[in-house]
Amino acid sequence: MKRGFTLIEMMAASIIFIGILLIAIPSITNQINEKKNDISTSTLDIIYNAAKLYMDDYGINKSIDVGSSYCISLDKLVNDEYLDSPIMDPVSRKEISLTKYVKATLNPNKEFTDFELVDTNCNNQ
Repeated sequence: MKRGFTLIEMMAASIIFIGILLIAIPSITNQINEKKNDISTSTLDIIYNAAKLYMDDYGINKSIDVGSSYCISLDKLVNDEYLDSPIMDPVSRKEISLTKYVKATLNPNKEFTDFELVDTNCNNQ
């Protein structure tokens, strides 16, 4: 007697395998595309450190209230030579728009914390 798989068994296994791929591929593709659109943590750290240096150098922590937010544009950081232009993210390989702002909140110790990159200016909040 011969050993092996019948044609029906091979076709059933193939259909199951193709079905699994059809379910998994879109999910994996979406995750890859989302990661490509995200800015890497290291690039954000560089931007946030430049903003912190700028705000420390100009004494901005003395001119706003504790708990208030302050925004500085990436364009201003580039013009004042705290960052080099263009700002490129090496992971996503995309250029970060200079029209974005770095938003920071002043904590009770008069230090800026909770940095984030936003699309609109938040000063006087």
